[in-house]
Amino acid sequence: MSKSFQRWDVDFTLSLHNRTGKYFIGRDIIDTLPDVFRSVKIWRLPERVGVNALSRKVIGRLWAEEDRLRARYPRLLPRQRSRRAVLHLDPMTVLGWHVTSHDAVLCHDLGPLTHPELFAPSVTALYERVYARIAERQPRMAFVSQASKAAFHRLYGTGSPATVIYPPIRTGVAGGAQHAVDGVEGLFLLTVGSIGRRKNQLASIRAFARAGLADAGYHYVICGSREPGSEAVIAEAPAANRDPRPSSPRRSKPPASSSCPMSRTSSCAGSMRMRGGSCW
Repeated sequence: MSKSFQRWDVDFTLSLHNRTGKYFIGRDIIDTLPDVFRSVKIWRLPERVGVNALSRKVIGRLWAEEDRLRARYPRLLPRQRSRRAVLHLDPMTVLGWHVTSHDAVLCHDLGPLTHPELFAPSVTALYERVYARIAERQPRMAFVSQASKAAFHRLYGTGSPATVIYPPIRTGVAGGAQHAVDGVEGLFLLTVGSIGRRKNQLASIRAFARAGLADAGYHYVICGSREPGSEAVIAEAPAANRDPRPSSPRRSKPPASSSCPMSRTSSCAGSMRMRGGSCW
């Protein structure tokens, strides 16, 4: 690698939505490798300016409006450029940059492209624009699973250099006080993720019922925010066990991040910080 690309710039615009798993992966990369990165940007602004709840909404609106205008009038808004390689911690940000083969993109999921029926048409259309640009510019690609890498190669070929990284368990979520969710005691099965069609909790609920785990004393806890299809999951949950005991999937009031029965597992604490998160 030439000297001009020894240090990287980072587009961390995804931090505007800082309740997602992608955010924590990006944050860990930046914090763990401070000497590698020269600058970190949120949209067109340096991260050091600070982002609070209000400015996050404003910047997010400006970012979306810029993308909308650029899609309609490509010559009106020039893309950002850098003399250094740019690490995109979310593929969405490639639309705002002059992407080169020296850059790198971290890809988490191609679900809107491989399973468009589970997403809004506007989401799939956005992903199509993003990955068409990636295929055209061929930056280096990093994937968080072999499945996402295989899906990318199936859809767009193997022109971009690619590798797979496996995000480590975040040790920080195990710190601090921990409290169980009211009404959930003893053994339990936990799934974490937005509640709806996309995560296929219906199949998990039915498998839980067929396996007779409730009779063995298990609870089933589903943690996440609602998304399209959540109504069917909520309706199915009580049917997982005909026994009237409170051992089938059910809802409690949304707990704080520290009051999660899965506080003994690493993935829940981040999930329960999501706005509108609930525990079933």
